[in-house]
Amino acid sequence: MIIIVFAFKSLAEYLNRNVNYEVERPDSCPRRSCRRRHFFWKHTGYTRHAHDGGEPELLRIQRFRCRYCHLVVSCLFSFLVSYRRYSAQIVAICTEIYATAPAIAPLESYRKIAGDQGCSRMSLWRWVKLLGKRSQDLQCQVQKEFMLSGLPWQKLSTVPEKAMSPSSCRAKSANKQEQLNGLFLLIEISKVFLGSVAVALEQLHAHFLKNIESRQLILTGRKIDGPTQHSMGRLF
Repeated sequence: MIIIVFAFKSLAEYLNRNVNYEVERPDSCPRRSCRRRHFFWKHTGYTRHAHDGGEPELLRIQRFRCRYCHLVVSCLFSFLVSYRRYSAQIVAICTEIYATAPAIAPLESYRKIAGDQGCSRMSLWRWVKLLGKRSQDLQCQVQKEFMLSGLPWQKLSTVPEKAMSPSSCRAKSANKQEQLNGLFLLIEISKVFLGSVAVALEQLHAHFLKNIESRQLILTGRKIDGPTQHSMGRLF
């Protein structure tokens, strides 16, 4: 089971501030049948590599074990993506460049973006495919969050309904073209919702990690069970 730690915004901030950061012990067990308080002990932990466009860095992920029900939780920093070696920042930047870059020479191809950002070409292809497939569902969730936040709905009218990704003209199938257009529209809606940020997908990832209504790891497609998440640090 995973608990997200909001102590650092990025891998660079983590390395600059404190590489020996001690994760706070969870207050209570997140398992529904347990919920005992102050029953966690430190339980080994593991190391993993994190890529942020440069040389891979080795990080230690702390784990804790409940003395009562023996549940083991891993405390993952919010700038990491579970089951991916690249940071959330790199996944978001590369995907957003491919979906939004103008279709002019030199083209922002998978190979060129991967080379510029220091990631794998096939990894980028998988990220675009995953977020393209999920784009319509995520659009609906972002619009719901927009309304729940009390923002004026008129702001969303600035985003054209038939917005097209510049890269969609390179798609070899109608399905891929639809996915790229959906991803492009998701990014545009997210910019309005988040306030026109430079890398909307990264900030959207952070928002969904913290939001109780629809908490999930949008860069992997996995959900986070509400009761499993604790307030461990602050992202903003």
